[in-house]
Amino acid sequence: MATGMRDFGAALLLAAVATVFVFHAGLPALPRDGLDPSWVAVMGEAADRPARWGVDTAFTYGPASPVVSGYANNAYLGRTLPLQVGFAALFGTCAALVLAGGSGRRALAGTLACGVVLAAARGMPDALFLALPMPVLLLALRDAPRRGTVAATLAGAFGLGLSGMVKMSFPLAALPLLALADAAVLRRRRPPLLLGSFALGVVAGALLYGQRLSDLPAYIALQGEEVVGYAAAMAIDGPDWDLVPFLVLAPALVVALAVAGRGPGRRAAALGLAVALLVLFKAGFIRHDLHSAIAWTGSCLLGTLVAWARLPRRGAVAVTAAALAVVLVYLPVMTVRQSVRQGRAAALANLYGTWLVADPARTLASEAELLLRPAAFRERLARDKAAAWAGIAAAGPLDALPGPVDIIPSLQTRVLAAGLDYRGRPSFQEYSTYTAGLAAANRAFLEGDRAPRWVLFGPELPLGVMALDNRFPAFAEGTLWRDLLGRYRPVRRIGALVALERRAVPVPVPEGPARDGVAAFGAFVPVPEDGPLWATLDVRLNLAGRVLSALFRPPLLTLAVRLGDGGERRFRLVPALAAGGFLLTPLVDNASDYEALAAGEAAGAGRRVTAVAVEASSAGRWFFAADIRLTLRALDLSGLAAAPSGAPAPAGTPASLPPVLSLPLRAWPVAGGRRHVVLRFGLGDAAPAGPVCFAAMAADGRREDLLRRCLDAADGRRGPETAALDLPDAVTELALETHCAAGRSCGGAWGWTAPDGSAASVPPGALP
Repeated sequence: MATGMRDFGAALLLAAVATVFVFHAGLPALPRDGLDPSWVAVMGEAADRPARWGVDTAFTYGPASPVVSGYANNAYLGRTLPLQVGFAALFGTCAALVLAGGSGRRALAGTLACGVVLAAARGMPDALFLALPMPVLLLALRDAPRRGTVAATLAGAFGLGLSGMVKMSFPLAALPLLALADAAVLRRRRPPLLLGSFALGVVAGALLYGQRLSDLPAYIALQGEEVVGYAAAMAIDGPDWDLVPFLVLAPALVVALAVAGRGPGRRAAALGLAVALLVLFKAGFIRHDLHSAIAWTGSCLLGTLVAWARLPRRGAVAVTAAALAVVLVYLPVMTVRQSVRQGRAAALANLYGTWLVADPARTLASEAELLLRPAAFRERLARDKAAAWAGIAAAGPLDALPGPVDIIPSLQTRVLAAGLDYRGRPSFQEYSTYTAGLAAANRAFLEGDRAPRWVLFGPELPLGVMALDNRFPAFAEGTLWRDLLGRYRPVRRIGALVALERRAVPVPVPEGPARDGVAAFGAFVPVPEDGPLWATLDVRLNLAGRVLSALFRPPLLTLAVRLGDGGERRFRLVPALAAGGFLLTPLVDNASDYEALAAGEAAGAGRRVTAVAVEASSAGRWFFAADIRLTLRALDLSGLAAAPSGAPAPAGTPASLPPVLSLPLRAWPVAGGRRHVVLRFGLGDAAPAGPVCFAAMAADGRREDLLRRCLDAADGRRGPETAALDLPDAVTELALETHCAAGRSCGGAWGWTAPDGSAASVPPGALP
């Protein structure tokens, strides 16, 4: 009886720590602007519809993604919160039963140590999910398990199957350990039930989130594409001082368990630990930024658990001391060092305060309100979410567009906040469409009857680049650019974005004959034509590269381009994207460049690619085939400009002046690193009474006014007025906005003097 109460208390403690510190259960996350908040919101809102995963949506996370993100969708209280508490309880129970094999003091010490490490997994549920298979394996390896242990083991396998609706990498990481556990159980002549329980969990998760079981194969296939392509596409380098210690300590822990470990199934336990640590290593160090905290936290959690369950007391104390040093000292210092350049001491103190005090206090206060005043909790949550949407809409306003809207840059929260009818392609963020299967799903979507009327095209903001991680600009959904050119036409500018409207009839984009060539690493290959060229690059891993990719990730590659003005630029090369085909020339850096491409305008020397090379480090070349195959095809875009338009422009758009004008400045002279621009603005004779405001800003999405003035015909202030701007040469495009009362034409006009001395205005002739 006393042992049972002790185990229950240990499970309750660990579950409570995971609930408050890991999941922040009861503290729902509100919508925010940005790249990661966009996928969080899209996945959370899609789960409310519900969307069909594998058909409508394909991403690294599934319909239960709010279990990890905590997103405040309609299902938060009914599904997300119970699942967060359930997974916390599942881990706490399995870990407590693993630790229960020792004496009372040893079990208590192990529970407290695991609790501290678990608390350090602040807002990182990935570490808990990737660690969960190990305690399930250790329980299954026992010679004569009690009923409670068997039940916890089966529940653990079931939960790991269900976690596939959260993120497919979780169950994929668990499968080898569950197979190992079932094999060990079978050798002991007991029925192997874990894989069956796991499969039931997968089915139950799909049904819980309203998914069709017939869609499961497609969901698993596209999730598999995300997992398989992740290492080559999303990898970034990080500091060796973070990587090397992990490569030393993780194998040492496996060796310690294999050599000095106690209890049944020692070799199986060591093998399972090795697999779990390899998964954590890849989760943390493929994209080696703050993701490495997942690897460190998960490995420390596993190390502490395994040490107190299987190693002698001295070994357990040593492992625990190392784990506590990592999670309590090293990880906070590493986090601050990688994310803060100045004021690191203050930032470190703030991090400790947030982790140990502020976040737990906010979580507990929110949980208390939910338990004691559930109606007030719901009202506050609805109010806070509405305010969050309003804040996003104000920070990144978008014009009203009738009909379904998709967006290429990862700014989906702006579309949702604007109240537009968001209808995203399956792989809805450009940087995550990195395999042929994902690109094929997106192409089928654009060709089908569910394709959106509008696609917003432009750079990732506020970064101001077309593709993440300094990828080649045309890698942003690059294989779809021919489809976009043929099926959509540029209609209007919205800040740094251009709105593409679906054509009534698709326009063919003919290709010229293929010109094949073979290149070597580091050698520039001439690009023969001035016009648009479609390229495919076949850069293949050799056997050593495939082994390295399975254990870690392939070496990073660079795509170097030489331009017509003699300059050279270097970008990240993703082999799968290059093999799928992309626009090599002209270089398209922003929405204006894309508009010029679609209009058939000749590219300037600074955007015309004249030679291309694939580069790798001297060590990296050993992992690739020596020959690189390059295929070039000319694109004939002459039919785009003459093609009939699609649907008419949205009602309410002023015929005289669009709400946002684009003024490209690349051709304007630069003197002393500055461009001198003189703008004119004013009201026409037909302008109605009421204020009309004119604003000029760099077309980079930051919405920082370079000029803002208001005129009012009622006061006789019609203009025209003049404003002289001295701009840094980095500003290559201005967004000129006109604002007035909703529902009426502003009657305003903009003008400027071009570099050749000629004057221009919009509408034409409106200003002297």
